[in-house]
Amino acid sequence: MHPQQDLYINESYHIPVQLLEMRAVRSSGPGGQHVNKVSTKVELHYHIHDAFHLPYDIISRIVSYSSIKFDVDGHILITSQKYRSQKDNAEDTLLKLKAIILRAIIRPKIRKTTKPTFAGRQERIANKKKRGMIKQQRQLGKVIPHEE
Repeated sequence: MHPQQDLYINESYHIPVQLLEMRAVRSSGPGGQHVNKVSTKVELHYHIHDAFHLPYDIISRIVSYSSIKFDVDGHILITSQKYRSQKDNAEDTLLKLKAIILRAIIRPKIRKTTKPTFAGRQERIANKKKRGMIKQQRQLGKVIPHEE
C-alpha cells in the first residue's frame, strides 16, 4: 500500500512517494468482534536514509529525536489507530510525518555563553558564606533554625 502522490512539506521540500511505504495491520485494544476482522491501523515506513531530497542537517535532526521509532531496517515507523477507517489513519500518519519534518526544518538557536553579572557573582558568594556559617555553627553544636 503506497500513498497516491508525493507528500509536500512546504514550497521547498517534498517526499517522493517511493520512499513511503504503508501497511494496514490490526488495531489493538477493545472493539468487540469487529476489531478481529478489519485492519484499520496503519503503519507508515519512511526510508529516511534514502532521502536525498532533504538536506543532511534536517535528516540528522530527525534521527536525533528521541520520540521517533525506527523499524528493524532503520526506517522511521509512524503508526495511527486513532480513527475507525484505514483511509483516515493513513492520512493521520502522513500528517504526523509532515509535522516531524516541519519541526526539523527549524534550526535550533545556538546558545551564546554569557558571563554572570557582577551582582549575580556577589549574591552567589554571599549565599556560599551564609551556608558555610550555618555548617560551621552546626559543628560547634549550636542549633540554628533552618532558613531557605
